[in-house]
Amino acid sequence: MRRLTFLSGLVCGLLLASVVPGGAVADPVVRPASPMVALSASSTTMTVATTTAVGLPPNGSFVRVRARVWRLVGGALVYVPSWAPYGGRHRTVPLTAAQYSTVSAQRIRNGEFIRTIQDGAVYRMVGGAPIYVSSWAAVGGRHFAFNIDATNLSHAGQGYPWGAIAAFPVLRATRHGFRPSFARSGSDGRVYALVGGAPLYVTSWAVYGGRQPTVTIDGAAITHAGRGHWRFLRWYPVLLTQHEQLSAAARPGAPVHPFAVAGGAPIYVPNTNNFPEPLDRVLVDPTTVARAGGRAPFDHLRARPADGTLLLAFHDADIQALSFPSAVYWVSAGAAIPVLGNKPCPGGDAAWIDKIAVDRAGTGGVWNHLGTPTVPAPAPPC
Repeated sequence: MRRLTFLSGLVCGLLLASVVPGGAVADPVVRPASPMVALSASSTTMTVATTTAVGLPPNGSFVRVRARVWRLVGGALVYVPSWAPYGGRHRTVPLTAAQYSTVSAQRIRNGEFIRTIQDGAVYRMVGGAPIYVSSWAAVGGRHFAFNIDATNLSHAGQGYPWGAIAAFPVLRATRHGFRPSFARSGSDGRVYALVGGAPLYVTSWAVYGGRQPTVTIDGAAITHAGRGHWRFLRWYPVLLTQHEQLSAAARPGAPVHPFAVAGGAPIYVPNTNNFPEPLDRVLVDPTTVARAGGRAPFDHLRARPADGTLLLAFHDADIQALSFPSAVYWVSAGAAIPVLGNKPCPGGDAAWIDKIAVDRAGTGGVWNHLGTPTVPAPAPPC
């Protein structure tokens, strides 16, 4: 599993700015109990912030490491490419090597509010990403927000020196594996796990071992995901490496049942040994998988992959010979159409699936997330 890391090891030299206390506390939520499911870890993850070992300047301070200046916001370094948006130069404080190492790879912690100076837009941070707040009433009233240069949002997800803000919510690395951040809609109280950059509905805390911290966000961010100011949420999850999978477990300790995410839809994977790489997973609600393609709030997974989705179907793996035979398909009307000769196709990377999902497509239950091709099948575009 890849982790987005930023340069760490640069050191020092600089002066301090004024202190601005701030930050909001995540809101706990309780939902009715029901079985849940697991999803694979998205390739972009964030490390849980730890700032207790080394003392840091207060939040809101402007800090410097060599020739670069940042603003310390929510335990992370928000880049200051120019003093102009801030009304001119501010006092800065140099960070020591130890201080810089503590915060250099952090994203702004959950619950903090930021305001982009150029347009006054307010966002609340969840999973390292800025979720737009259209009205203070949507998040329970007015909160303190750190002013930052909007250029940081234009470069979200691009890494050093912009690493404090992710392009989409990312998973948290914990001692027990990867976990999503949780958001609660301020309009209806529904809770979502933010996986693959998208909000997947949570009906029960059971699989997580109990109630988890949540951040209240503007409910419009769920209904407008992917558009305008809400572009930092996806409508459908995108797991950023081919071998990442959804996985479902009826209860804690029960066997998991992996699903690939292909074109926004969950494709059942009966045998992960066919894949050339092991899977990483993060828990999600199984009802979201079972009801994929349904009405809100279950509409952030498709029932079947989008047309044009590429599939790489593995089968009959010979582990001893390190051979992983595969066939290429493309999706038309929800069905997998073979690409003759496994020719390369336009459209990006193919999602990894088990060929049995193609062979049993449309036969009921978990196999219904692929359909059967029409006769005659449409010709693939490659």
